[in-house]
Amino acid sequence: MKKLLLTTTAILLVSVSFISCKKEKQEEPAQQEQATTLNQGNGIMETVQKGPNGANVVFSNWIIVPHTAWTGYGTSTITTEFTTSSLTDAIRDNGIVLVYYRDHSNNVRLLPYIPGDGFVFDFSIVTGKITVKFRNLINNIFPDVDLDRTFRYVLIPSSSFSGPGGGRINNSVDYSDYNAVCEYYGIAK
Repeated sequence: MKKLLLTTTAILLVSVSFISCKKEKQEEPAQQEQATTLNQGNGIMETVQKGPNGANVVFSNWIIVPHTAWTGYGTSTITTEFTTSSLTDAIRDNGIVLVYYRDHSNNVRLLPYIPGDGFVFDFSIVTGKITVKFRNLINNIFPDVDLDRTFRYVLIPSSSFSGPGGGRINNSVDYSDYNAVCEYYGIAK
């Protein structure tokens, strides 16, 4: 009996010493995702941040395009271009490129947009470049209008559409609703 008591006491002491020597696991705060800013030149700044599903969503600052930055006056279509290294083949082929126009009353519209009176804002893309077009559908001559126009683009990779409702049409967000897109992807308005 004495031997059993000694053995039990020894095991208890060894167990207590291991438990007391074990380091307590310290809670580490979850690391916050940091947004990265890229300077694309010509006043274009982009923010790259993690969106839903961990995909890197890219959005530009609001880009003010003065009337002198448009080309094609005297024809039915004037154009301006935004050069961006973030518009890759993968985004062009499988992702989504959204371009928003903010009018002088601060209303934000998804392109293509028809402001009325036979005019339409539209855009086209190639790798590395977004071309915004302002067309006069009634006259063949676009007058040199002394108005600045303001745009912002959002580049969404295909990896952000995975899961339920995946694909380029994401039922989780209405892309024509600028505020909903900002909220869903965490974009500063």
